Amino acid sequence: MRSLQVLILSSAAICFPLFGSESFEGNLQDIFDSSGLPGLAVGVIKEGKNDSHYLFGHSELSRSEKTTSETRFRAGSISKLLTSLLALRLQEKGELKLTDLINEELPDHLIGPGASEVTLAHLLEHTSGLAGSSYREYATNKTDLSPTDYLKQEAPFKLRWEPGLHYSYSNPGYTIAAGYIEQRLGIDFDTLMQREMFAPLGMKASSFSTSTTPVAESPAPRWEMPIRPAGSLVTSIPDLLKLLQVLIKNDGSFLSSDSIERLHKGQASLAAKAGADTYGLGCFGFVIDGHLFRGHWGRTEGFQATLGYLPEEKKGFVILTNGPDRGAMNQLRKVIGKHLTIDSPRVRPPLSEKGTEPVPGIYLNYSHDMPMRAWLFALLEAKSLSLTSSGIIMKPASFGNHTTKWIPRGESLYQAENLPVPTAVSFEHKGTTFWSDGESFRHVSTWSFWAELSVLLLGLACSLLVTIILPLIILVIRLKTKKKPEAPTLSLFLAALSYVAIFGIFIYCDLFGGISTAIQLGVPGISSLALTFFSLFAPVMICLCLLRSIKGRHYFTTTTALPIFFLGLLLAYRGWLPLITF
Repeated sequence: MRSLQVLILSSAAICFPLFGSESFEGNLQDIFDSSGLPGLAVGVIKEGKNDSHYLFGHSELSRSEKTTSETRFRAGSISKLLTSLLALRLQEKGELKLTDLINEELPDHLIGPGASEVTLAHLLEHTSGLAGSSYREYATNKTDLSPTDYLKQEAPFKLRWEPGLHYSYSNPGYTIAAGYIEQRLGIDFDTLMQREMFAPLGMKASSFSTSTTPVAESPAPRWEMPIRPAGSLVTSIPDLLKLLQVLIKNDGSFLSSDSIERLHKGQASLAAKAGADTYGLGCFGFVIDGHLFRGHWGRTEGFQATLGYLPEEKKGFVILTNGPDRGAMNQLRKVIGKHLTIDSPRVRPPLSEKGTEPVPGIYLNYSHDMPMRAWLFALLEAKSLSLTSSGIIMKPASFGNHTTKWIPRGESLYQAENLPVPTAVSFEHKGTTFWSDGESFRHVSTWSFWAELSVLLLGLACSLLVTIILPLIILVIRLKTKKKPEAPTLSLFLAALSYVAIFGIFIYCDLFGGISTAIQLGVPGISSLALTFFSLFAPVMICLCLLRSIKGRHYFTTTTALPIFFLGLLLAYRGWLPLITF
């Protein structure tokens, strides 16, 4: 069992059992022992009192020195909370406004529908119409790139739709916001962050430097991210607890109550204007055991972080780890959240109010943060919406059995029965019906969904079967007849193998390899060039197979090749032929 060091930091620096609860401490110990986390740090504030508690873990995977209270971790997207707080501080000083138009200070940096209407608030709420970071951007490895230099390198940024319509998580958006602030004030981001955030709060161990600040060791390679205002915060438990204390206390000493309330809920989207509880300014709501916490999560290569608090109850917590075990982080959030809310009443949904009913049918994700992969996950995670006498039932259209019941809360506003606040709205834009619950889902015809999904699955199934079975058939034929396989058969095999390789490489790098592996798709290398080659080679081979098999009347080969041929047409329609990720 890995050792666990439990400390309570006080003026006397005396050690006590964590929170005075052996069962709670034991739960944390069990999670840590069974996890793949090299190190763990936890801080908790209860009832607004500065009696914060710390838990530090260390193991044979960590540094030889024991983890201390000042050990720094990368906090990932908790960076967005600090960048938003910086904007609010500057607004209170009259140096800028959240309603400022970005292109007035940065002309032509944003292009596309409604680009001249994008405000600072749109960028900070992920409702500007921008996409998320591309693989090429993930692969950028430049130390401490300033937001202004990032804009020079990447601009112009193209919007996918008009601002304020849909939520789409965008790291570039936060970096554009920081670049706007730099240009507006003529002061660099790091200086402003030190002046307005770190110094006033006494956060002496925090930095947005991607390379010079020492951090806890991680098994993953370090990424010198170009989107620093969105994800490069390096910090410690004591520093985050100082920030948390200010948000919980809400006494006007750091920000006015209005600014902190503005932090919590979005205002710059159709969903927010309809009354839904949406992503605020670097802050979102998440539910633990029926209780709504505010805050943010963070994840970057080898590190995870969570900051959450209950504003009304003056309670909160922070978790920092230097391991990628997401299951362990989920468990930690649940255990700590339940500990904080054990005496808190749950929020009960109000009585239903009938409103406008959405169009029933199939809905596909429309606003996924990376367009290159959005269509694939939209198909596989499609939702089926049906109407009942008491509300809406949402369930997977094809795979899985998770069902959510949505209760009407007014005109086009809906609340999930397991959530304490309404988070979904239904709206129509340019003749298309959308369902927005965080991200937006577009209503599509049932036949088009099943047609596209069938082409994808049947084409992949045929490719996989051909790749596995055809070599065995060819081997048997060679052993019995000494004949070489016919040209259509060889072309069929090469096409099928290429499509299997495309999806195998892409899914592994994107889903299972983490940021360090996804980076490989953003630069010319083995993975990215293989994807491009196979995406061009496969359709050539399948067309060659069909031409020869039809001409030679090889009906079985023709029949087998057709699903693979239509798979190629689908990929071409979705922009995957050629598949260029860098």
